[in-house]
Amino acid sequence: MPISDVLRRQITNFTYGQVISILLVCTNIFTNKLQRNDALVVTFSTTFLYVFLALVCIPYYYIKRCKSVDLPWWFWLLFGLIDVEANYWSVAAYKVNANYAILGLILHLTIPIVTVLSYFFMGKRYNWFHFVGCFFAIGGVCVIFGASTGDYSDEYPNQMKGNLKAVLAACFYALSNLLQEFAVKRKDTGLDANIECLGKMGFTGTIVSVIQMACIGEYGRVRDVSWTGANVGWNVGYVLTMFAFYLTVSVFLRVTESLLFNISLLTSDLYSALSVMWIFDGVVPHLYWLAWALECVGITIYSVYEPVDLKKHTEESVAIETPADDAKEVYQKA
Repeated sequence: MPISDVLRRQITNFTYGQVISILLVCTNIFTNKLQRNDALVVTFSTTFLYVFLALVCIPYYYIKRCKSVDLPWWFWLLFGLIDVEANYWSVAAYKVNANYAILGLILHLTIPIVTVLSYFFMGKRYNWFHFVGCFFAIGGVCVIFGASTGDYSDEYPNQMKGNLKAVLAACFYALSNLLQEFAVKRKDTGLDANIECLGKMGFTGTIVSVIQMACIGEYGRVRDVSWTGANVGWNVGYVLTMFAFYLTVSVFLRVTESLLFNISLLTSDLYSALSVMWIFDGVVPHLYWLAWALECVGITIYSVYEPVDLKKHTEESVAIETPADDAKEVYQKA
């Protein structure tokens, strides 16, 4: 491949990664604005995300007559439920007046959790790079928990509560990622599988969100909020950036490696910390930078090698060995 093509590809990948980083930071800013205006209704803020995903992806899927991954209805209901809860607890973490830069670091627990789940349920096998990377990432989370209990806690008295909700969100995000990976890799349908996943997850996610709003009494909360132009704008901004984030990530992971995706998440943490200091005049504890450095090291080490997919490896081995076996059989008959 010519050097110019390689350079063009790397520039494209870098641009995708930075777009993802900016989208993540924007969702954090919009959520923080809503929280400060007492206009953050957790499930309500994410319901429109699923509505948009369903309205955009499902018609595209059927108009283009995309190939289906052929999964039962209950799988999509489970997928939608888990993704709704992931976003619910993520937004709920911000609602308790917590520093979102710290919460962003804690959400990186998704990577170690996915590693464990993939080992048992997806047949993936890891080497020592992955385990060392997870060790550093978990170490960074432990450091940031320590920073939340120091003098810094005076400014954000509910930071620990927000941290715990972020951990719960990371667990749900890990399950959601696992289900999406299972669906996408079930059949080799290319980007069509991602579109189908987003559309059907958006449809079931909408149903789950509407039911959840009724169960936890959010409809009354929606009526009580002062829906000024600013608050409506922050909600619209949050929904649109999350919608763009879901679509961009689906395309990004199809055209690039997971290393660049994980690095883009780390740059979003840096942007989040800067936005806390420059936009909201907040304080980022010194231990934040130590935790960020540990997670940079951990995620970079983790991403050096892709984990081995035993199922895929076995299928490739069979495909390679079969022609040789056929030739041997023909030779013996001859």
